[in-house]
Amino acid sequence: MIDKNVKNKENEETSVNDAEYLTAFQLISTAGDARSNAIEAIQKAREFKFDEAEDLLKEANETLIKSHNIQTNLLTNEANGKKNSINIILIHALDHLTMATMAIDDAKELISLYKMIYDLKNK
Repeated sequence: MIDKNVKNKENEETSVNDAEYLTAFQLISTAGDARSNAIEAIQKAREFKFDEAEDLLKEANETLIKSHNIQTNLLTNEANGKKNSINIILIHALDHLTMATMAIDDAKELISLYKMIYDLKNK
């Protein structure tokens, strides 16, 4: 289905199909879940619950892979000549993927630091 209510900056109708929106929203959803798990992992590490933190970090990484697979499909389609419609929803989705990646990277570092703090407190 084509959404004919979408307007470009010249107020002309453009077409973005539902499949493209669905792909973007799937990317937003999976990346958001990955980021949430990473943040939750940091919170568990702050409580020195390292097994739970590691489980959440593992889950975040697994979900991030799903996000990367969606992005890879977009890139593959583009490389094969199937142009992607660039719209604000897709840009927003890619921002979510970037933020999820950064959150996971930060979580790894913070969990490591909380482990050092725990070890120092218990010497």
